[in-house]
Amino acid sequence: MTDGPLPNVARPEAWRNQRCWQTLEIGFASGREFLAAWQAWRDDPQRPRLLHHVVIEPDPLAVRAGFESALIADQEDRDSLAQQLVARCWGLVPGFHRFAFDEGHVLLTVCIGAVDAMLRAQRFDADAIWLNDDAARGWFVRDAYAAKALARRGRRGTWLGARRSALPQDACDALRASGFVPVPATAQGQMPAPKQASMSASSADRFCAIFDPSWTPRRRDHTKPLPAPRSTASALVLGAGIAGAAMAASLARRGLQVRVLDAQAAPAEGTSSLPAGLLAPHVSADDCIRSRLSRAGLRATIEFAQRRLVHGRDWQLSGVLERRADAVRVLSSRLDAAAQDWSTLASAAQQAAAGLDDATPAVWHAHAGWIRPAALVQALLDDPNIVFQGHTRVHALRPCANGWQALRADGSVAAQASLVVVAAGHASAGLVAAIDAAGIDALPLQPVRGQLSFVLSHVPAGSADDVLHQPEVQPPIPINGNGSLLPDVPIGNGMRASIFGATYRRDDASTDVRAEEQAENFERLRALSPAAADRLAIRRLQAGVQGWVGVRAVAPDRLPMVGPVAFGPRTASPLATQSLSTPIWVCTAMGSRGLSQALCCAELMAAQLFGEPFAIEPALAKAVQVQRFLRS
Repeated sequence: MTDGPLPNVARPEAWRNQRCWQTLEIGFASGREFLAAWQAWRDDPQRPRLLHHVVIEPDPLAVRAGFESALIADQEDRDSLAQQLVARCWGLVPGFHRFAFDEGHVLLTVCIGAVDAMLRAQRFDADAIWLNDDAARGWFVRDAYAAKALARRGRRGTWLGARRSALPQDACDALRASGFVPVPATAQGQMPAPKQASMSASSADRFCAIFDPSWTPRRRDHTKPLPAPRSTASALVLGAGIAGAAMAASLARRGLQVRVLDAQAAPAEGTSSLPAGLLAPHVSADDCIRSRLSRAGLRATIEFAQRRLVHGRDWQLSGVLERRADAVRVLSSRLDAAAQDWSTLASAAQQAAAGLDDATPAVWHAHAGWIRPAALVQALLDDPNIVFQGHTRVHALRPCANGWQALRADGSVAAQASLVVVAAGHASAGLVAAIDAAGIDALPLQPVRGQLSFVLSHVPAGSADDVLHQPEVQPPIPINGNGSLLPDVPIGNGMRASIFGATYRRDDASTDVRAEEQAENFERLRALSPAAADRLAIRRLQAGVQGWVGVRAVAPDRLPMVGPVAFGPRTASPLATQSLSTPIWVCTAMGSRGLSQALCCAELMAAQLFGEPFAIEPALAKAVQVQRFLRS
C-alpha cells in the first residue's frame, strides 16, 4: 500500500440507515481497505446491520501476507482487528472463503482464483468498488473486457476508486465507456451527481467514478442467476433443529422478526438431541462438491463456536484422525500448504495417540473435533429477534393475504408471516406436499435411522455409581472411519461419555433403541479402534451401555436441499394466486452432516433472499438448490 490516506471504501455518508453495505475489492494488497471499512462501521452509530466486503485475489499467499502486513502496519490503532484477520488465515484453497466478525454482522468473503473467473462468479450489486494496484493493473492488461465485468457488478450510484498508477489510460477510458463517470477525487466525502462532475479528476492522484450509464443496464452473467432477492419483515421457521436454528439466526441478523415452531417442548429435542457429534471435513480424490461444501460449512460452524460456545464444554477443536485405506490416494493432489491446513496424512505420533500402529493408513484433520448439537442450537436461537414456540405441530401451510399461515391439525392458525422456511428434517416433504398446488413434485426425502451407543465415563460427585468417578482412559482424540468414536466427551449435566457408532437404516423412522444395533456399533468400534473397544467392553460391564436414536433426512444425491419452492395454484382464487406465487423456502436434507453444513446453507439462503454476496461458489449453490428435484 502506498503512502497517503486510506481508500474510502467505507462510505458512512451513503450507508447510514441502510440494511446492508457491500464492497468489492480486486486484490487484497495490505488488507488495510477492509480494516478501514470495518473500523468506520464500528465507529458509526448509524451503520448498516451488515457490512459485506468481498475480495478477489488470485494468490492465496498474497492474502496471508496482507493479513500479516496489516497487523504490523496497524499495530497501534487496529491491533485487535488485524489480530482477528491473522487468526483466520488458514486453509485458503481456491474458491470462496467466508469470515465472520462482530457477531456475524461484518462479513469478509475472500475469493481465491483468477480475477475474471471469480468476478463472473459473483451474484450481488456492489455499493463500492476498490481496485488495488498490482491486481488491477495486471487484470486490465490481460482482459479487454475487465471494465464491462466490473459494470455487471455495479448498480446506478456504485462508487469506484483506484490509484491512477494502477490504471493505464486505456483502462480509465474503458471504465468510462462501461458507464463509470469520473468525479473529482475531493468529492469522495459527498458524492456529486455524476452528470455534473468535473473531468479534472483525470489529474488527481486517484481515479474516482460513479456508475451512472446513459443507458439502462442489463445483467448478462454467464450463469443463470438464482432467484431474485426480496425483503420481508417477519418469518416463520418450521423446525428447531440445527437447520432451523441456523436459518433463524441468519434471518434475525438481517433484522427480521423470526418465530421458530416445533412440535417438541424445547429446541433440539429431535435428531439434534444427539449427545455430541463429530466435526470433520469430507475428503475425496477429485475434491467433489460434498468435500468443498463440507469445508465451507465447517469453517462457518467453527467460527460461530469460537464466538458463542465454551471450548472444552460445548465443543472442542481437538483434531480428528480418519481411518481410510485410500488415504494416500485422496490426498495425493493436495500438496499445497493451504490444502494441508485442512487434511494431511496422519503422523506416527497422531496414530499412536489414537491407539493405532503407524502402518494404519489414516488422514489427520487439524481443524476438526466434536460439538454438542444442543448447545449449538441454543446459541443460534439466542437472539432478541427470535421467538421459540414449542408444542406446536404444524400439519399444513396455507396462503394468506400477507404471506403464509401455519395450521395445526384442527385447522387453527398457529402463526403466520410473510416468509416461511421449512426446516423440519424428513417431515419437510410432507409439509410441502400438503400445500394445495398443482405442478409441484414431492421432495424426494428419505428417512434414515441412526443409532449411537455411549458408555458413561463420569457422573457428578455424589452419585451412587462410584466406578464412574474416575476419568476414562481413552485415546485423546476422536477417530472417524466406518463409524466414529468420540472419547470421554461432556454430554451435559456434569456427565461425560464415550460415544460410538452409528447405524444406518434407510426408510426407517422408528426411534426405539435396539439391542442388535448396540452390538453392531461395538463391532464397528472394534474394527475402528481395537484398543478402545477392549477398554469400553470393560466399562460396559461396569456401567452398562446406553443408546440414542435419530432419524436423518437424506436426498438421493446426499446433498442438502436449499432454496425456494414455487407453486402453481389449483384454484383461480385471486388470493390463492397472489400468495402461491410467493415461494416457501426449504432448508433440509442435511443427512449426517448437519453440524458442518447447516450454518453455511442458512447463509446461502439469506444471500439469495436479499441479494447479498454468496459464501460459497455458484457451482456449489446450484448443486444444493431444492429445484434440482422439482419440475421447472
